[in-house]
Amino acid sequence: MAVMKWLLFAVEAALLVLLCLVVFLVPVPPFPGKAPQELGVALLSLVTALLCGTLFARASRKAASVISVLLTPPCVICACVLFVVAVPITMGFLRAR
Repeated sequence: MAVMKWLLFAVEAALLVLLCLVVFLVPVPPFPGKAPQELGVALLSLVTALLCGTLFARASRKAASVISVLLTPPCVICACVLFVVAVPITMGFLRAR
């Protein structure tokens, strides 16, 4: 179980790096060009963070509550990165309108 926890954490970190690369380095107009890629990678990283957070929270207890899952390092890191990435995505959407 401990190996799976760290493997999911590595996958989540790689997905967050990929999300930042797609948002900041791909020279395509945001809408409709790279919006599906941004959304797909963001959703994958969010799901991976929640799964990894569940494993992190269960390491200390048998059952993990929602709050304890959301306060684990993978979920907090994912929330911070998604918050930073949401600004250019929103600006691109508003610019394209």
